[in-house]
Amino acid sequence: MPPPDSYAATVRLPVRISDGIVSLADGSALPALRKETSAELILDASDIANKADRDRLTREATCEILLKGTALWARVKQDDIPASLRPHREEKTSSPISGHAFVKFTAQASLRLIGSEGKRPVLADCACRIPSLPHITCASVNEAYTRISEAFEPSRRSHTGNVFDCVFIEQSGVLVPLEKIRKLPPAAAIPAGQSELL
Repeated sequence: MPPPDSYAATVRLPVRISDGIVSLADGSALPALRKETSAELILDASDIANKADRDRLTREATCEILLKGTALWARVKQDDIPASLRPHREEKTSSPISGHAFVKFTAQASLRLIGSEGKRPVLADCACRIPSLPHITCASVNEAYTRISEAFEPSRRSHTGNVFDCVFIEQSGVLVPLEKIRKLPPAAAIPAGQSELL
């Protein structure tokens, strides 16, 4: 079951589960939901009573999603880019939102996801090169995004962000966020720590 669209309005409902019955944390019933509703249930792994289920849901695996040399695009605001860096920003068609400029950087190794059946995958470290900032060395996509934001968006109070929403790849001429490929297919996944098998 896919999680809610990351760009849609969401509601967080604290719940309690007693003998398999789900209710709100205060004991009241859940609000009426549509017949087909997608959601995520996040709980402490120790609350899974069956050890085999707990082991299966927490076993980490890694999966290659992008090849070495893949171009990545960091989304930046267009209004406060320093004049010396403006030639390095590009306006590209993007989905699901548009109206931003983008700064290109490249993965210097294959980009991998690390995750488990019971947890959304995260990016493994991957050295990245930013052509517009050649003096900077980055050990991860997260760091590359932060460095680009610091340089291209100096007025921002914080230069961190969710790279699955702020970093894009090009598919069929359109930039899409990494969130769109944030999947760990069981058939392609291998135990974490055995990345040499990729």
